[in-house]
Amino acid sequence: QQVRTDVSPEWPLMSSSRTLVTRAGNPYLVLSVRRSTLVQDVMSTLLGDSEGMARVRFPLKVRFADGGEDGVDMGGVQKEMFALLLPQLLAPESGLFVFADDHKSEHLWPNAESSHSLQDFEAFGALLGMAFANGILIDSTTAPLAPLLVSQLTVDRRSPNTAKMPLDALMACVATSFPTLTSGLRLLLDWDEATQGSVEDVFCRSFEVSAAGVGTVPLIPNGEDVCVTGANRQHYVRRYLEYIGYEHVQAEISAVRRGFMQAADGIVFRMLRPHDLVEWLCNDGYQTIDVDELEQVAKYDDEYTADHVVVRRFWRVVRDMDQDQLRQLLQFVTASSRLPLGGCYNITFVVQRNGPDSDRLPTALTCFGRLLLPAYSTDEKMRQRLTTAIEYSREFGLV
Repeated sequence: QQVRTDVSPEWPLMSSSRTLVTRAGNPYLVLSVRRSTLVQDVMSTLLGDSEGMARVRFPLKVRFADGGEDGVDMGGVQKEMFALLLPQLLAPESGLFVFADDHKSEHLWPNAESSHSLQDFEAFGALLGMAFANGILIDSTTAPLAPLLVSQLTVDRRSPNTAKMPLDALMACVATSFPTLTSGLRLLLDWDEATQGSVEDVFCRSFEVSAAGVGTVPLIPNGEDVCVTGANRQHYVRRYLEYIGYEHVQAEISAVRRGFMQAADGIVFRMLRPHDLVEWLCNDGYQTIDVDELEQVAKYDDEYTADHVVVRRFWRVVRDMDQDQLRQLLQFVTASSRLPLGGCYNITFVVQRNGPDSDRLPTALTCFGRLLLPAYSTDEKMRQRLTTAIEYSREFGLV
């Protein structure tokens, strides 16, 4: 089923490429991806192979193969793949999503005029579900999806019963993703006809809405002939919110939900409430990274020990970092800027010697949570080289 049939999708199926999913006897979904064609590789695996979507509930393994490299996934490569893949899929120019609230919001909403099929939306949902099922933390900078969209991913096969929601509660739900729209509707509700004039004369609205991809739609039978008045404005606002938040792009939201549930459905997922999923995917907050805790869980390799002069120098530099820099360091070493539940005690953080003093930047093996640190001779050199590495590194953490 196509949303539009006159434009081809942006990632043609790679029917001639090698099969990227390992089949019989393998208990994993194995993705082999390349830097240069990351979106094409992943989408072709899920959509171009009859077994791709059938295996999305399997534990995920990612093989990074590009330019002769072949990385082994111990969890870090999964994180890095999602960190690079999701922004590309979500970019408005890819065609799947647009900025909500008539492009005024920072959150993304399904594109009602997308040239992609609903199958592509389903594959995107499966990727989110795979991240959830495999314990991959995704922050709102990587996937700035509208909270109203995310909250609907836990609703099985139907929209929530908005008719039973108090109007203020419905308004609050939609406002998380459409603040400008709800602000205008709030103005309509609060309009004082006694001092400001009648709603009908001032607002000149009927029970219809204009929406991308469908034009003007009546909100009630023959809505184009029903004027909004002070007496019926609450009904108008309710129907407007229901249509924009839950009906307009319901086909696309349902497709994302199908894919998400196919990959994520399980005991933990079934225990989730909508706001739990929003917290997982849309939470802008971060746990404070405690350097003392991080140092306690750190391990050392290849001549480094907790008392080694270079290691002590490293921790002095780290203690001078602010929280933004500490998150960059965590991202650099573990491929996630957020701490898992349990904080530092549930991550792997290994500092390994990587040769004598030199001008080389530190590198990392994100799949193993290892920081490869040359034996820098001064605090200043350690600070300069380390901060440069963590601020500018955006590639897979493999050497």
